Amino acid sequence: MKKLMNTICYVLILLLVILDITVLTYFFDFWTAPVRYYICLGCIAAAIILLLIFQIKLKKRLKPSVQNLIPIGFTVLILLLSSIFLYTGAKDTLAMKKPVQVTVNQTKFFRTPHSILNIPMEDTYCMEGTDLFDQKISLRISEKNYNTYSYITNEEYMEYDPETKNIVYSYKYSEDSKLMAEYLPVSKKVVSLVEITPSSHTYTQTDELKSIEAQITAVLDDRTMEATVTDTGEYNGSHLKEGDTITIQGTMTILYPYNVQGFYEIKEGDLVSFEVDNLVNQDSIVITTSVLNLAENQTEGEEVN
Repeated sequence: MKKLMNTICYVLILLLVILDITVLTYFFDFWTAPVRYYICLGCIAAAIILLLIFQIKLKKRLKPSVQNLIPIGFTVLILLLSSIFLYTGAKDTLAMKKPVQVTVNQTKFFRTPHSILNIPMEDTYCMEGTDLFDQKISLRISEKNYNTYSYITNEEYMEYDPETKNIVYSYKYSEDSKLMAEYLPVSKKVVSLVEITPSSHTYTQTDELKSIEAQITAVLDDRTMEATVTDTGEYNGSHLKEGDTITIQGTMTILYPYNVQGFYEIKEGDLVSFEVDNLVNQDSIVITTSVLNLAENQTEGEEVN
């Protein structure tokens, strides 16, 4: 009976440890959980070490009645420490069929370097905003979500967080757009994120704006130029009009277009045409393109040998 009870205790402890690690891995990618989870996991590891020391070194020094209680006591202790994992796993698993839905406004995305005991781990990603009742909400997102919705801004902003003593990277999403998030209630893990009200600042390829012509006013580098719009073709929308000052960003080098005369290096004053892959209008109009060509009526250019 004594051996059976000890076996049951050891098997239960093993199952609890496996369950704890599973919850950390699935709901928090193991390294991104709040600190309290790791404190509990550390205490569980310490309890298991003490139990092993008892079995190897101290068991024979104690009375039989006490020997029987030690494994049971450690099992109860580990069960209590595992309660946070049990609650998270049960609550979020049941919620997976019907996650919590929330509409998020004034969204800001964060990328934070994560470390445990000053040991660098994977970055953590989250989004913050307000719901329809103006209540602040903070949710955990994946790296894919972070990168997917970063097109609305031109760059990440770096901020110093005095609490974590880390540099936090972030970007604000457009204030006039809304995101529908579905998340798990305890871990706050987002399982679905959809833009339900696209930003009026953002051009999409479903618009009529296909290609434009512009005159280069400044060459900043081989992928970035400033220009003035000279022709928007058949487009009559609100995103862009003739005379607008724009920044052209290439997905690759766009400084050396090719036409029937050979390769040329774009310079100030050149008239260029290009297809619009993406357009963002916040503080300035930024257009992304993959190919930049000299306009048909452009005859000048500096030949590249």
